[in-house]
Amino acid sequence: MEDSLVSVSGIDSDKVSGKVKDYTVLIDFKHRTIQHDCEDWRKNMDSKNMCKHLGKFILRLGEERATRLLRDILKNKDQWNFTAP
Repeated sequence: MEDSLVSVSGIDSDKVSGKVKDYTVLIDFKHRTIQHDCEDWRKNMDSKNMCKHLGKFILRLGEERATRLLRDILKNKDQWNFTAP
């Protein structure tokens, strides 16, 4: 997936939001919630498996922030909420 298909529109210490293709992504670090709206995400969010859109979005956050986020999700998977609008 090309980088041009990913846009990060809002980023601060608590949240980051944006789009991948026509799909939305919202990651709330403070409340440990990830909201996304593609069909693969909807099918797999109960098992907390990520889709390619979310993976690409996270990689666009920069190496340090992406690494910190992914480590927290792996370490505290039960505390993270995966949702769809």
